[in-house]
Amino acid sequence: MDKQRRVLMTNEEVETKPAIERRFLTRSSDWKKMRNEQAKLFIAQAYPENLQDSGKVVRVRHTDGMGNTIYEQCEKGTTVGICTPEKEWLISKANAEVLFSKCLIQCVRKWRWLIPLGSNLIAFVDEFTHIRNERSTMIISEVEFASEKQGLAFIPPEWLGEEITGNNLYSNFGLAKNGEPLR
Repeated sequence: MDKQRRVLMTNEEVETKPAIERRFLTRSSDWKKMRNEQAKLFIAQAYPENLQDSGKVVRVRHTDGMGNTIYEQCEKGTTVGICTPEKEWLISKANAEVLFSKCLIQCVRKWRWLIPLGSNLIAFVDEFTHIRNERSTMIISEVEFASEKQGLAFIPPEWLGEEITGNNLYSNFGLAKNGEPLR
C-alpha cells in the first residue's frame, strides 16, 4: 500500500494488500541534509497483547503531523521475501485510547521523515525516541515499492546502511516486544 498516497478505510471496507518494502538500519546522518521540517510526522504505535495471534501482528497507531491527526489499526501477516500482507483502517480516537491503554510497555514512539529518493520513491526514515518506554536513538529507514520486481531491483543509497528486511529483531513489533537489540 502506498504510504504517501493511501486512503485509509473504515473497518467495514478493509481489503488485504501487500506492503512491499525493504528496511535498513540507518547509521549515517547524510539523510539529514535532505530532510524537510514540513515532511515529518510523529508516530506512536502499540501492539495490544490480547489481539496478537500466531501468523498475525495487530498494531494501533497515532500519527500526528503535516496538518493531520490519524488513528488507525493494522493487521500484518507473515512476511515472505519483501512482501507482507496488510490490512489498515481508521479507528476513532476513543478506540485508539482504549487499545493504547492495554499496552503500557509494548510501544514505540518515533519521528518519521519523508526523504525523496527519485524515481517516485520515498525513504521513510524513523528516528525513534522511545522503545518500550526507554529512550532510543535508533534510526531505521524503509522504502516501499509498487511491485516486488521494483523492490528487488532497488539499489539503496549508501546512507541507508545495513539492510534488515525480514529481521524480526528490528521490526516495530519486535522492538516493542523485546526492546532495542544489542549492537
